[in-house]
Amino acid sequence: MGAILDLPNEILEKILLQTDLTTISQCRYISKVSKAFNEVISGSISILYKLELAVDGFQDGNIDGMNVAERLEALRSRRSAWAAMQPAFKRKITMGRHALVDITRGHFAWLDDEKALHVLQIPSVFRGIPEKEWVVQGAVGGILANARSRASMDPDEDILLIAEHRRDLNRWVLSIRSLTTGEHRPEAEEADLPSFIADWGAELKPTVYRDYVGLEYVEDKDYNDEFYRYIYNWKTGEVLLSLYGDAVDFTFVSEEYLLVLLANPKSGYAYPEAAISVIHLPTFAPTAHSRRVMTDLSQLQKIATVQLVLPDCEHHDLAYAQYRGCKITAAPTRPWQRLRATFHPAVPGDQNIVIHTGCYGEEGCALILPWSAIRQGIEKGREEQRSLLKWPEWGPRGVAPFRRISTLDKLFTLPWSKGLAVAGSSQINLGPLLSMEYRVRVALSDHGPGKKYGIRGFGDDCIIAFDSNTETEYYILAF
Repeated sequence: MGAILDLPNEILEKILLQTDLTTISQCRYISKVSKAFNEVISGSISILYKLELAVDGFQDGNIDGMNVAERLEALRSRRSAWAAMQPAFKRKITMGRHALVDITRGHFAWLDDEKALHVLQIPSVFRGIPEKEWVVQGAVGGILANARSRASMDPDEDILLIAEHRRDLNRWVLSIRSLTTGEHRPEAEEADLPSFIADWGAELKPTVYRDYVGLEYVEDKDYNDEFYRYIYNWKTGEVLLSLYGDAVDFTFVSEEYLLVLLANPKSGYAYPEAAISVIHLPTFAPTAHSRRVMTDLSQLQKIATVQLVLPDCEHHDLAYAQYRGCKITAAPTRPWQRLRATFHPAVPGDQNIVIHTGCYGEEGCALILPWSAIRQGIEKGREEQRSLLKWPEWGPRGVAPFRRISTLDKLFTLPWSKGLAVAGSSQINLGPLLSMEYRVRVALSDHGPGKKYGIRGFGDDCIIAFDSNTETEYYILAF
């Protein structure tokens, strides 16, 4: 050890920069060498930048023109601005009621009074992402002006999914278009995906991510809601999955994995507990001679890479969530290798997976799982050649369900945010989360007294707030 300590600090710095974070931490805090190495680490801007990126869940980006010291300062300034709720960018957008089209991790879309569809790339001063706004060409704005039409977008892939409500057909017609030109995407074999009946009381919620479309279709039959969920490959138009039941939900995690939450033992399921079925999407790549459609939930066990059984809630058993509904949410990864930013969320990042039961009432429970735990469950299932793992066999230590709080409903879109709801601890830290709305109100206090603000969504660098009295004024707070 003495020999290495005799090396110049410049050489020690280069050695440490090639090691992992655990080694750097050990060198800094453990053993007799800590003093020598601590001096090198504390005096190295590059090592501090590497450490602090990891603390915030980031990795270095691909914007030129900034040295390491400037990047470290930007990282620290962003962290301080979030903690103090002092956005570097604020914008108010006024629109008609029901004119909000979609919110993603980095974009905000709405219709103006002339029925034109606007898309805003939300800026980040600290990450070097510029503000950019454009109007989608073509007739898409007029289509979406129909109160029953729906849309979802994936700006990173220039995709706009439109569920057009056609009164003449009494159906929703689904089409994939460019988010810039409004034209149909030429990669789609058919201009339109299979349509859905649009009876009075029926609702459709679309989602698009990379090559996939997810649909939640709710039909009113004899005053009872019936829930259907479908997964498509929009390029081929093929149905990959078909799910039925109000205690079923899904979320995309990446272009590789889809998670299906099932909490309905009365549907012929093989076991009573709620579980996550991990679906490997490349396995479902359509071919000319294949068509996978699943209508029986019991088939999940046959097609899932692994099924991960969830724990019982302390106050409400997840297995009985079919009486209240359930929801699973994640933040699908973005193609940061193609997106320019000073630094960006680590890929693959350890995002949180948020599970709620009781979505249709005030009671229920919630569970926050780190994606790393699910990844480990996938690997364990593969190594042991097992299709089902009970909670004690894969669940992260100290993570347990807690009584659901209605405020959490508004934070479905922020499961990856560091420090708001900490997974991996026996005590979920809800304090910062529950104070979010109050801090947003303080940040917007200069917009006039008497307004009641709510939170509509979150992005990688922003909070989307709105005036809940009118629902016509939206405020973008970006960091």
